[in-house]
Amino acid sequence: LEKQATNFARAGDTRAALAKLEEAVEVLQKLAADKTDAQAQQDLAEAQKERARVLMEQGKTSRALDDVRDAGRELAALAAAAPDDLDRA
Repeated sequence: LEKQATNFARAGDTRAALAKLEEAVEVLQKLAADKTDAQAQQDLAEAQKERARVLMEQGKTSRALDDVRDAGRELAALAAAAPDDLDRA
């Protein structure tokens, strides 16, 4: 879903990109609820950052800022859980 969103965004269709990212974030939130699944948490943060970028393009700065903050929290939690794994966070 995230790759499809990126393709839509590159083609200038931010509306379709945002729809795909909404789907991706919804699925990844469910997966990332398992706090032992670091990959799902990282994927969620990446999807949130991408959604924030698309929201910024649409002028929806408040929602974009919320996504950036959420992604930051996910990444901070990953870094705290595995401080020696610099590739993860």
